Amino acid sequence: MHCAYLIQDLAKQETMNKQIKEFDVDNVVQLKDMYCVQGACNKGDIKLGDIFLVAYQHITKSGFFEGRYEYEVLGRSDVREIELQVIRIKAYNRDLDELSQGMSGELYLKGEGGDILRERDFLGLS
Repeated sequence: MHCAYLIQDLAKQETMNKQIKEFDVDNVVQLKDMYCVQGACNKGDIKLGDIFLVAYQHITKSGFFEGRYEYEVLGRSDVREIELQVIRIKAYNRDLDELSQGMSGELYLKGEGGDILRERDFLGLS
Protein backbone atom coordinates (compact mmCIF):
# COMPACT_ATOMS: atom_id res chain seq x y z
CA MET A 1 0.00 0.00 0.00
CA HIS A 2 2.81 2.41 0.90
CA CYS A 3 4.47 1.69 -2.46
CA ALA A 4 1.32 2.76 -4.35
CA TYR A 5 1.34 6.15 -2.61
CA LEU A 6 5.02 6.59 -3.38
CA ILE A 7 4.38 5.87 -7.08
CA GLN A 8 1.49 8.38 -7.11
CA ASP A 9 3.68 11.03 -5.47
CA LEU A 10 6.45 10.43 -8.01
CA ALA A 11 3.95 10.70 -10.87
CA LYS A 12 2.61 14.00 -9.48
CA GLN A 13 6.14 15.35 -9.05
CA GLU A 14 7.07 14.35 -12.61
CA THR A 15 3.96 16.13 -13.94
CA MET A 16 4.86 19.26 -11.99
CA ASN A 17 8.46 19.17 -13.22
CA LYS A 18 7.23 19.02 -16.81
CA GLN A 19 5.41 22.31 -16.22
CA ILE A 20 8.66 24.08 -15.28
CA LYS A 21 10.01 25.81 -18.34
CA GLU A 22 12.87 28.30 -18.44
CA PHE A 23 14.67 30.08 -21.26
CA ASP A 24 18.12 31.65 -20.75
CA VAL A 25 18.32 34.88 -22.79
CA ASP A 26 21.62 35.75 -24.48
CA ASN A 27 20.33 38.50 -26.76
CA VAL A 28 17.11 40.45 -27.39
CA VAL A 29 16.17 42.01 -30.73
CA GLN A 30 13.05 44.13 -31.14
CA LEU A 31 11.30 43.60 -34.45
CA LYS A 32 8.23 45.49 -35.72
CA ASP A 33 5.56 44.04 -33.45
CA MET A 34 7.46 41.26 -31.67
CA TYR A 35 10.73 40.37 -29.96
CA CYS A 36 13.31 37.78 -30.93
CA VAL A 37 15.19 36.33 -27.97
CA GLN A 38 18.25 34.23 -28.64
CA GLY A 39 19.49 31.79 -26.04
CA ALA A 40 18.93 28.31 -24.68
CA CYS A 41 16.13 26.24 -23.24
CA ASN A 42 17.29 25.75 -19.66
CA LYS A 43 14.40 23.68 -18.24
CA GLY A 44 11.51 21.78 -19.79
CA ASP A 45 10.50 21.85 -23.44
CA ILE A 46 9.27 25.15 -24.89
CA LYS A 47 6.45 24.83 -27.40
CA LEU A 48 4.64 27.11 -29.80
CA GLY A 49 1.87 28.86 -27.91
CA ASP A 50 3.60 28.78 -24.51
CA ILE A 51 3.25 32.04 -22.59
CA PHE A 52 6.07 33.38 -20.42
CA LEU A 53 4.78 35.30 -17.40
CA VAL A 54 8.01 36.35 -15.64
CA ALA A 55 11.50 37.58 -16.48
CA TYR A 56 14.19 37.44 -13.79
CA GLN A 57 17.85 37.11 -12.94
CA HIS A 58 19.34 34.16 -11.05
CA ILE A 59 21.06 34.61 -7.70
CA THR A 60 23.98 32.19 -7.85
CA LYS A 61 26.88 30.89 -5.83
CA SER A 62 29.86 29.44 -7.63
CA GLY A 63 33.43 28.43 -6.94
CA PHE A 64 35.89 25.58 -6.75
CA PHE A 65 35.26 22.83 -4.24
CA GLU A 66 37.69 19.95 -3.91
CA GLY A 67 39.17 20.78 -7.32
CA ARG A 68 35.77 20.97 -9.06
CA TYR A 69 33.92 24.03 -10.25
CA GLU A 70 30.43 24.11 -8.76
CA TYR A 71 27.52 26.38 -9.58
CA GLU A 72 24.33 26.65 -7.56
CA VAL A 73 21.19 28.69 -8.18
CA LEU A 74 20.05 30.15 -4.86
CA GLY A 75 16.96 31.97 -6.08
CA ARG A 76 15.64 34.79 -8.25
CA SER A 77 16.13 38.54 -8.23
CA ASP A 78 14.76 41.44 -10.27
CA VAL A 79 11.54 39.52 -11.00
CA ARG A 80 9.34 41.33 -13.55
CA GLU A 81 5.87 40.44 -14.83
CA ILE A 82 5.49 39.92 -18.56
CA GLU A 83 3.02 38.18 -20.85
CA LEU A 84 4.82 37.02 -23.99
CA GLN A 85 3.57 34.21 -26.19
CA VAL A 86 5.90 32.04 -28.28
CA ILE A 87 4.73 32.47 -31.87
CA ARG A 88 7.79 31.06 -33.67
CA ILE A 89 10.74 28.85 -32.74
CA LYS A 90 13.85 28.76 -34.88
CA ALA A 91 16.94 26.59 -34.40
CA TYR A 92 19.60 25.32 -36.78
CA ASN A 93 18.11 27.43 -39.61
CA ARG A 94 14.78 25.59 -39.30
CA ASP A 95 11.38 26.42 -37.87
CA LEU A 96 10.40 24.05 -35.07
CA ASP A 97 7.27 23.34 -33.03
CA GLU A 98 9.31 22.78 -29.88
CA LEU A 99 12.69 23.67 -28.40
CA SER A 100 13.85 20.85 -26.14
CA GLN A 101 15.77 21.29 -22.91
CA GLY A 102 19.43 21.95 -23.63
CA MET A 103 18.86 23.24 -27.17
CA SER A 104 19.80 26.76 -28.22
CA GLY A 105 17.71 28.76 -30.63
CA GLU A 106 15.53 31.80 -31.19
CA LEU A 107 12.08 32.42 -29.76
CA TYR A 108 9.83 34.97 -31.41
CA LEU A 109 7.57 36.48 -28.76
CA LYS A 110 4.50 38.69 -28.95
CA GLY A 111 2.67 40.42 -26.12
CA GLU A 112 3.43 42.64 -23.13
CA GLY A 113 6.80 43.23 -21.48
CA GLY A 114 9.23 42.61 -24.32
CA ASP A 115 10.65 46.10 -23.85
CA ILE A 116 11.99 45.20 -20.39
CA LEU A 117 13.89 42.06 -21.46
CA ARG A 118 17.68 42.12 -21.42
CA GLU A 119 20.68 39.86 -21.79
CA ARG A 120 21.18 37.31 -18.98
CA ASP A 121 17.47 37.28 -18.14
CA PHE A 122 15.60 34.05 -17.64
CA LEU A 123 12.03 33.68 -18.87
CA GLY A 124 9.63 31.47 -16.95
CA LEU A 125 6.00 30.43 -16.74
CA SER A 126 5.73 31.39 -13.08
